[in-house]
Amino acid sequence: MKKTIIAAAIAASVAAPAAFADVSISGMVNPEFTDRSGANGWGDSAVNTDLVIKGSEDLGNGLTASFKYHIFHDGDSSTSGIDGSTGGKTADTSVSIKGDFGTVIAGRMESFHESVSQAFTNIDASHDLDLENGLAASNFGDRVNSALAYVSPTVNGFHVGVASIQGVAGDDVDSFNSATDIIAVYENAGLKVFANRLSADGADVAGNEDASATAYGASYKMGDLEVRAMKRSIEVDGSDDQDSTFFGAKYNMGAITLAAGNVDDDTNGDSTIYSVSYALSKRTSVYLADVDHDNDNADGTDVSATTVGVKHTF
Repeated sequence: MKKTIIAAAIAASVAAPAAFADVSISGMVNPEFTDRSGANGWGDSAVNTDLVIKGSEDLGNGLTASFKYHIFHDGDSSTSGIDGSTGGKTADTSVSIKGDFGTVIAGRMESFHESVSQAFTNIDASHDLDLENGLAASNFGDRVNSALAYVSPTVNGFHVGVASIQGVAGDDVDSFNSATDIIAVYENAGLKVFANRLSADGADVAGNEDASATAYGASYKMGDLEVRAMKRSIEVDGSDDQDSTFFGAKYNMGAITLAAGNVDDDTNGDSTIYSVSYALSKRTSVYLADVDHDNDNADGTDVSATTVGVKHTF
């Protein structure tokens, strides 16, 4: 009897972890100490965190179901960072089905315009001092609460994505009556090229007018050097287009990475950033970044900031 109980206990201890074998936890902890023009010393300092839980299940017949739950904390609950973010928020809560036909994703997620196009400008090491803040209507299509997206299989380096979005007002999200987000991406031999268009009915960012964002970008990696360029335009019914142009470069020298970028925006003027980071290990790095946003304040004055930070991923 005792042998039976012991054998059952051993079997249970071995089988229990198997039930969780397809669940992973990752994230980061990223304190930044920022001195911004017009602020009181290090008043824009923040501890940014991410926690991502993912899991998957084999459904058979070549199908896989998976989920993603992502929460983050940007800035401090009482003091916003350079990007105006405050407090903790739920980033993504989605379920996807993947097969030979591609991937279907449903739930709360970043739009293609946010995750690919606008994020393309974030070439520096800093979390909060990115050039995305220099884009006109940079929160357009940020994260959406109710989306159904399809991403095709990659064939010869090419894939497309289409998303239908029903807007729901809330933190870190624009409110639409409805929106369509389309993207095409080609990646091969260090080259990446993409084209993206997000069209929204009654977008809050446009004063409840119909609006759309169009972006074209390309990057190329040559050994330790990467260069990027992007053109982005916001179109609002009854208003002039708001165009932005981005150029950036990144260079690795062993454990040291240098980065520089510039956004020229019709509405916000020029934004320039420089950063240098040093990798202490594969998961831990320290960095220094400096950014200057022209005409970024309501009174038309410039906003500049310098930050030092340490980032640990897990």
